Amino acid sequence: TADGLNNLSDMGSSVITLIGFKMAGKPADKDHPFGHGRMEYMSAFIVAVLILLVGAELLESSLKAIIKGDAAPVYSAYAIAVLAVSMLIKLWMYIFNRKLFKRVESGVFKATALDSLNDIMSTGAILLSVAVSLCFKLPFNLDAVMGLLVSLLPMVLIIVLMYFMLIRPQKKKQKEEQKMRDSIRVGDEITTIGGICGRVLNIKEDSLVIETGADRSKMTIKKWALQSCETVHDGPAPEDDDDDDDDDI
Repeated sequence: TADGLNNLSDMGSSVITLIGFKMAGKPADKDHPFGHGRMEYMSAFIVAVLILLVGAELLESSLKAIIKGDAAPVYSAYAIAVLAVSMLIKLWMYIFNRKLFKRVESGVFKATALDSLNDIMSTGAILLSVAVSLCFKLPFNLDAVMGLLVSLLPMVLIIVLMYFMLIRPQKKKQKEEQKMRDSIRVGDEITTIGGICGRVLNIKEDSLVIETGADRSKMTIKKWALQSCETVHDGPAPEDDDDDDDDDI
């Protein structure tokens, strides 16, 4: 039952991945001036929740079997063949989504690849328990014990997903933003988070003086308010002394 629910969740995660990736590719509009890129994180979060639900279902069924002392289920040759084929398909899905992640660096594909990896481990644990049960007479339900151990994997995967979906992208974004701010030069055309466009006249430690509009009015903005710079430089901006700065203004 747990593996069947697992396979059903795979279908759901694949649909969520397609929908989320398509929505994330939509251009910016009036209601979403910064685009729809956040949909990738939402999709990855939903996939992570599905992984957690599958783990909870497997944990519950395994605990019930152990507490009640249920005998290990007997699998037919047909059921074992289906599980083996299912495992191979999941392996292909993992490799496929991993390649897509490396190509487009989308967190959604990373989450789907990890979901497939979790499925491989779950199905592999079932097949291993079946093989051991056929070869040895055990005084306990090995299938339930393996299910209990495998149910803990989603917890580990959730932590991994949190790192790859939230922490790592945020660190990368902050690093890129800081590099852009450190590379600002006098004369660069910049755009602020609020949509103000202008040309840099003067650079301070944590602020910029820009001119904007047809009347070339001057205003001071904080560096953290920068959204983009037309010219990206390789190194940090040189430090200007105060006398030169006053002349520039």
